[in-house]
Amino acid sequence: DKPVFGIGTHRFHDVSKTMQERGLYPRDAKLYRHAHNSYLNVAAEYGTIGIVVMLLALLALLRLCGSLAPPVRSLALLTLSGWLLMALTNDIFAHQNLLRMLVLSIAVAVGGGLAQSAIVRAATRQSDRSTGRSTERSTERSTDSSAERSTEPA
Repeated sequence: DKPVFGIGTHRFHDVSKTMQERGLYPRDAKLYRHAHNSYLNVAAEYGTIGIVVMLLALLALLRLCGSLAPPVRSLALLTLSGWLLMALTNDIFAHQNLLRMLVLSIAVAVGGGLAQSAIVRAATRQSDRSTGRSTERSTERSTDSSAERSTEPA
């Protein structure tokens, strides 16, 4: 009925009831406050715009997960995949506890990956500094010995 903007937030039950009264929905069907599928619920309540925004958010999360260090990347992608599969059978945005767990699990996976990346970068910088110092010392030694050889009589 409203494909671009959808029916509105938390209106799924009311619209389902109206459809049932008009004979467009089975009369013996139990009506719920939300579709038991996150994707369908977003499409119904927020329309095409909502689905596009949801897909963009998922792409941003996937991109962030892809930039993490390999061991944490696997954990983050596995966690996100689990939530995306669960969204097929329930509206993960309708239940506060599920939503909290979603945010927490993604935050832990991404936060752990970012922390690991920061530690790896710091260790790499420290290693580069150590290597740079030893390279400078060996360059100084070879320069000193070259200078001594050039001043010695042949």
